[in-house]
Amino acid sequence: MPSNTTYAPTTQDNFNSGSLNYAGTGSTASITANATTNIDLLMADDMIITGMELVCTAPQAGDYMTLHVVHPTYGEVNQFGFTWYMGTESFRKDYQVRYPAKIYAGMTLRAKYVSVTGTAPTFVAVNYFLHKVLF
Repeated sequence: MPSNTTYAPTTQDNFNSGSLNYAGTGSTASITANATTNIDLLMADDMIITGMELVCTAPQAGDYMTLHVVHPTYGEVNQFGFTWYMGTESFRKDYQVRYPAKIYAGMTLRAKYVSVTGTAPTFVAVNYFLHKVLF
């Protein structure tokens, strides 16, 4: 399991197949009305994230989601700079980060869904575009 790697490209143009392996994966959750749900994905290896896809079934207007990086000791150390507000229609949406962001082994990607309505539950899938750093 690669950790403490030194390869850190600053743009996707700098990616090369000798340094990275695509390792996309996802997490799902059923959202409870009027609650905050953390959808966590622990990084077993150093990874670079280039984007994500959000799939949401039966969202409620006013609900929202944010994406965070969580350190095992210090808690939430970074937010990816967006808040995704929900409408009332089910959807599938891609979000591409403007630069490759390295997430170290042992940290967690957390999609935080906040339900502000007291209505029916929602289903959420978060598919991450991840690349395993090899050295």
